[in-house]
Amino acid sequence: MTFEEVAILLTLLGGAIYVTFQITWTVSHDSRSQDERKKK
Repeated sequence: MTFEEVAILLTLLGGAIYVTFQITWTVSHDSRSQDERKKK
């Protein structure tokens, strides 16, 4: 594998991890917001 191929793979992997983290973060915070609304 060339350096370019490795760089592309790392970029794709990093992007997938970033998107997964964003989705998880949003879902966990949305559920907390709903819990707070129910208490009021």
